[in-house]
Amino acid sequence: MQLESHFQSFAKSVNSTLSASSLRNIAHKTKFVQRKGKLNPEDFLILCSLLGDSVSYDSLQRLCGTLTYQSNTSLSKQGLNARFNEKGAAFLKEVFFQLLAKQKSFVTPIDPNRLFSRIRIMDATSFRLPNEQPNYPGSNGSGVKVQLEYEWYRGEFLHTSVHPESYSDRQAANDVEENLLPGDLCLRDLGYYSAKNLMRINDKGAFYITRVPTNTKFWRWSEHNGWLQIDPAKDAEEMSPKETLDYGYIRVGTDPRNRLM
Repeated sequence: MQLESHFQSFAKSVNSTLSASSLRNIAHKTKFVQRKGKLNPEDFLILCSLLGDSVSYDSLQRLCGTLTYQSNTSLSKQGLNARFNEKGAAFLKEVFFQLLAKQKSFVTPIDPNRLFSRIRIMDATSFRLPNEQPNYPGSNGSGVKVQLEYEWYRGEFLHTSVHPESYSDRQAANDVEENLLPGDLCLRDLGYYSAKNLMRINDKGAFYITRVPTNTKFWRWSEHNGWLQIDPAKDAEEMSPKETLDYGYIRVGTDPRNRLM
């Protein structure tokens, strides 16, 4: 099964960073495990992290079946349900922070002649909650969104935050603006796109690579004709491989205040 190979790969990756004995020490520290039982901490970690939304939507009986198949752990659905408590959450939280601290050991060699001071990669993941939670509204019921920003050169997380699923990526991009430094390169997906946010990145002497909505309009200034609409996608069709085209200052959208390099 493909799921089985994912389990093995994930277990190997975690074990290379946190050994089974380390995970069990964390489990004792957080009181998730107080005496030897049927469910090992590493199996609980894999169940909660690898299956994604399945842990919220699948029945307890099905999750128990997954445990039996993957690790030969025989557990009743009542026994598994009892593990989803504050101590289980404390265990997972501590594992996250331990893995976060380990990130510093995976540093990319820094080239002194690199073009950017930092490469900041921001993305988000979201998941649904099984029960209605008024503090975490989502697009369909309740949900949680986790925002992460990772710095490539030093292998560090610059920003971590948890929000309701309805919290927009655009707002999350605004949340990290005060930490921008000259020479930073921000890599963002379409959900973070905001012309005003890009202007503020530019004003701080930083750079960005981003996707834009397909209906976005672009304009360049002509001394003779004023603002002329341009079509970068169409212009690219007429260009040769490795050829570049610099428009200079352009305007994005219909707001004349959104002037971007």
